[in-house]
Amino acid sequence: MQTFQDLLRSPNDEKLFEFYATSQLGIVSVDGKIKEIGQPAIFEDQQNSPDGNYILTSRIQRPFTYLFPASRFPKEVEIWDMNGKAVYKVTSVPLQDNLPVQGVTTFPRSYGWIPTEPATLVWAEALDGGNPKNKADFRDKLMKISAPFSASPGEIVKIENRYQGSAFGERDGVMLFYDYNRDTQRRRILAIDYRNQGAKPKTISDLNINDRYGDIGQPVTKRLPNGFS
Repeated sequence: MQTFQDLLRSPNDEKLFEFYATSQLGIVSVDGKIKEIGQPAIFEDQQNSPDGNYILTSRIQRPFTYLFPASRFPKEVEIWDMNGKAVYKVTSVPLQDNLPVQGVTTFPRSYGWIPTEPATLVWAEALDGGNPKNKADFRDKLMKISAPFSASPGEIVKIENRYQGSAFGERDGVMLFYDYNRDTQRRRILAIDYRNQGAKPKTISDLNINDRYGDIGQPVTKRLPNGFS
């Protein structure tokens, strides 16, 4: 049984958490004026799109629980315009109180903008029920959707092992992504052209996570004019 520290313990804790965790998104102009965006909420995360026209928001919502930390609370993940209007719902995640050990949610996760695109969101979805004990040819898939978010999301690639993040090249749709095999303790780096539907990933590195001498390291990145890297 999993145990956690510093959990909510009472209705008063709930009120205190809600009070101190609630914030208001806003834009501060060079003259000091503040434009508020949307309504106050418990924001778990927010990410502006590279073109500055949208905000990816993740908002924690009630009901809270006394058994798990805030990362397991229900949440709404949406894309807003700069006036705080929701233009696309990524997912509504209920209370995550039944995750398998070393497992992941079955809802979209690991969402983020492609830094070299104006407003294209990428995320992962489990294909094995989120449970590493389940047999599956592919454990995850990567999805994407671009502004104005009116079309259906498109699949980039199915991944054999558990997805662990990505990095993007500056040109030609290059994406590096990482996957991990819990049973063999091997972590791979693969490359794919994310713009080419049906493209096959190419393995760049395949090492045991304990092989520090053989580790090729991390990609070197640079800061783009839009602030992303």
